[in-house]
Amino acid sequence: MNYCPFSPMKYLTVVLALLLPLSAFGHDETKKVKMPNGGRHLAKPSPAAEFLVQPDRHVRVTFVDDAGAPVPATEQAVTVTAGDRSAPTKLTFVRAGDVLLSEQALPAGNDFPAVVQVKANAEARPVVERFHINLSVCGECQLAEYACVCSHGHDEHAH
Repeated sequence: MNYCPFSPMKYLTVVLALLLPLSAFGHDETKKVKMPNGGRHLAKPSPAAEFLVQPDRHVRVTFVDDAGAPVPATEQAVTVTAGDRSAPTKLTFVRAGDVLLSEQALPAGNDFPAVVQVKANAEARPVVERFHINLSVCGECQLAEYACVCSHGHDEHAH
């Protein structure tokens, strides 16, 4: 009988033990942060921002510090492209006090893709966040689905 220190079962066990910790890196475990006005937390820009769809379907972007307190918009520039990909709506923003407000309203509908681009200043490269703007209200946290902070999946579909 031949002795093999690495039998197929031992080999498989070693490989799985080595790969299992790496599998966690394939999942998006973005921390869900409840924002002061009930909008979506945009974590990628610096400073972070709150993306809020107002009742008139215009968007308000408020920059926030690490504690979630508002900080004045200074040189930042934001653009949003939303709606049907074959005929998207582009939103441009103007400064209104310490926040940025969209000059255009979001397109009709309650669930559509959006691409948000935030530039720290005119020369900076944009930081991009992509998500669905789902305006349905979550039954658990009572926020719009695009801003939901519950543990269930919420970006791609209503529930």
